[in-house]
Amino acid sequence: MFDGSQKIGGEGKIVHIDESKFGKRKYHRGHHVKGQWVFGGIEQQSTKCFMVAVDKRDEVTLLPLIERWIEPGTVIISDCWKVFCNFEKHGYTHRTVDYSQEYVNEDRDSTNKIQGHWRQAKVKLPTFGVRKYHFSSYLAEFMWRYKNREDDLFEIFLRDVKKLSNPVEVLTFSGFYTQLLKLRS
Repeated sequence: MFDGSQKIGGEGKIVHIDESKFGKRKYHRGHHVKGQWVFGGIEQQSTKCFMVAVDKRDEVTLLPLIERWIEPGTVIISDCWKVFCNFEKHGYTHRTVDYSQEYVNEDRDSTNKIQGHWRQAKVKLPTFGVRKYHFSSYLAEFMWRYKNREDDLFEIFLRDVKKLSNPVEVLTFSGFYTQLLKLRS
């Protein structure tokens, strides 16, 4: 996921963005009491996506993520949250869906694709025993599986492991683990 990270969108492409809270409910009822906020986007006609764990959901935090992950010239569809109001200043076309009035606007825009993406991610991620400092690795695994869902995951895994390390060292777990630690630092 680190080597394959690339911007999504571009001229004539549409990206749906949103933020969602991942967490557990107390006694499986009511609102979420603990959890992690995640900001993400997904390209409308492909499997290209990004998901980033965030501590704050303000413009100062989210705008650099948009610039990091979404190509200028992209049409961005989001809800009417006030943080998303300045995209035009940064080279994006912004269209919104106001959930208080409609789920599909007059241009037939909706955020259904990103909402479905959140639903899939929340089902796949573990619900108990998730440490906050490991949360990004769970997101990376989900995105890797989502991106490669049409292929043989074992073959793709072996190909990706080969990219990360010297194939001779992979024969020992300690060599593989050493290579992963080098990548993290």
